Amino acid sequence: MPFDDNQSASIAVRSSLPPEALIGTVRTALRSIDPSIALADIQTMQQAVAASNARRRFQTTLLTIFGAIALILALVGLYGVLAYSVRQRVAEIGVRIALGASRPRVISMVVRQGLRLVLIGLALGLAAAFILVRFLAGVLYGVSPYDPWTFVAAPALVLLAALVACSAPAWRAAHIEPVEALRSE
Repeated sequence: MPFDDNQSASIAVRSSLPPEALIGTVRTALRSIDPSIALADIQTMQQAVAASNARRRFQTTLLTIFGAIALILALVGLYGVLAYSVRQRVAEIGVRIALGASRPRVISMVVRQGLRLVLIGLALGLAAAFILVRFLAGVLYGVSPYDPWTFVAAPALVLLAALVACSAPAWRAAHIEPVEALRSE
């Protein structure tokens, strides 16, 4: 039965031969059925699956990039808030150091201040995620909406990044010279 001009068909061939060796055999078999059949768009199953997943992979890549940008912006914001706070508290930190506060104690004070902000944000974010995740359940593939690894790994990554963002202002605060801090006031 010959095909009309507007019709097309696909065939799938399973073989242990490499695709290059199989193309000639398939072409010969199709021509023996109907010499007017044109063999086009030959691809392996891996290529067909990759082509069908290309849009989803692109969307996932974009979401990953946007998520990374959001994380970087949050960390820059946290760094800015802590750096500003340390600048505003130079005299206080200088007095603390002059009265005997150790550098590790000053560092922990600044890091605790930053982590308190992050922990409040994580608590609000996790609560919102638990509430809103059911709306995303339809677009998740192979992952449960309440995947415990995701709800542990994402906050852990944010906490680790927050510790890095807190380290520079904390280091700067610990190395304030008490005499210069009091003079600047």
